[in-house]
Amino acid sequence: MHKKARQVERYYQKLGSRLGYILVMRRSQHFGYYDANHTNEDGAQDNYHAKFVGKLGLKKGMNVLDAGCGQGVVATYIASHNDVKVTGVTIVERETRGAKRLAKRNSVDNKTNFLVGDYHSLPFEDGVFDRVYTTESLSHAYDLEQVVSELYRVLKPGGKLVCAEYEFDIKKLEKLELNPVEYVEERAAIHGIRQFDKGNFERLLKSCRFENIRVDDWTGNLYPSFDRLRRLARYLATLVARFGLRRAFPNVIAAAMYADGVDDNSFKYKVYTACKGGNK
Repeated sequence: MHKKARQVERYYQKLGSRLGYILVMRRSQHFGYYDANHTNEDGAQDNYHAKFVGKLGLKKGMNVLDAGCGQGVVATYIASHNDVKVTGVTIVERETRGAKRLAKRNSVDNKTNFLVGDYHSLPFEDGVFDRVYTTESLSHAYDLEQVVSELYRVLKPGGKLVCAEYEFDIKKLEKLELNPVEYVEERAAIHGIRQFDKGNFERLLKSCRFENIRVDDWTGNLYPSFDRLRRLARYLATLVARFGLRRAFPNVIAAAMYADGVDDNSFKYKVYTACKGGNK
């Protein structure tokens, strides 16, 4: 395993990461989508799933890949609501065990499969998936172009890619007194942060031969979720700093940075859809 991939694995093994995702994020590892009908985090999390899955345009019998599946929350939701087969890949072996348990509890273990694997080099033949998606996982990529090329490779001709990912104004962030770019690179293994500079991911999709690219900005609808974490983080950060636990709880510090970034227009949350050319 690449040394930077091991850093990502260690990040998700940290006590702060594990507690944060279990107690605060309902294991989802993504934010909630708020609107007039979904005004609390639980409802917004469910709404996020529905909105995101709608982007995939799933049909009966499709073969779907979750690249960077975490604990399988999105994959399990998809399998629970659609007659498709979902394969999830993560480099964290512990997460595959949790994902399998979640799928079994939801009676979709026969429609899901969770593997240990690195999205820089996927263990699949060319053109085997009708749909490929990511939810806030590509920021950990140390070679984003290689990952996008792999996602293109495993898609069937006419297949669709949907990615919910961050976008940063890197130059603006690097001017801050506490440089959040360096902080999340070092402490949270966000190796891809510089590769998600403004407009770069869209350019990368084009260079990797994806077509019909669409970009939707979800920042406004996710802002209450960012702000909720910032309020929690400010309280927890005091305790974390007091007891010298910054290295164990990097997500506490990073959470506040994202919400601050929305306020000063240096951080956005975007959903990208793109297709691989050819017949469906």
